[in-house]
Amino acid sequence: MKAVLGLLMALVPVVGMAEWRPPAHPDPVAILAQAKVDASAGRYREALDKHLWLFRQAHPSFSGLRLSAALPAWYKLGRKYPPALNALERVRAESGAQLMGTRPDWRQFQDFSAITRQLDDDETATAELFAWLDLHRPDLARQTFEIARPTLVALGKSRLYAKYASASAPRVIPTAAHLAPSSAPSRGLRPLDAGGG
Repeated sequence: MKAVLGLLMALVPVVGMAEWRPPAHPDPVAILAQAKVDASAGRYREALDKHLWLFRQAHPSFSGLRLSAALPAWYKLGRKYPPALNALERVRAESGAQLMGTRPDWRQFQDFSAITRQLDDDETATAELFAWLDLHRPDLARQTFEIARPTLVALGKSRLYAKYASASAPRVIPTAAHLAPSSAPSRGLRPLDAGGG
């Protein structure tokens, strides 16, 4: 864990944006498209500035697209332009440091984990950060467990996994058999068209 903390603190210096500034009413999808065009045209610094803005400033409603589309595009840019990869690593470190700071939020863990996966890094750092949350911020660990779950399983962190998996509410996933009208007893589940919807 000390290695993770050291890595986080060493990488925290903020990467500033250069010349590019977002328009008055920014459209994150359009800005992502522009970043991809800039990268293809060799305007790497401009592309990086747009990725930094998307990651730090875009409206929270963009978060799903940010991690599913913008993050891979940023990583692709980093393979051509090393400062972009360095910036991505710094943003990951900032997310981890913010989790350990005074205003932690589960989305910071989601960012840290997604960037670690995108960088193809050993996910030990994600597991260690989750273990730190377990010790120091158990409420936040409960909130982030679903994000950490695949990493804990992959790395064989069975004790830590079991601690939070056993605390999770059981999940009932209705199947077609549960939803279809039947003469069999419903076992507490009613067909949707039977008025229980």
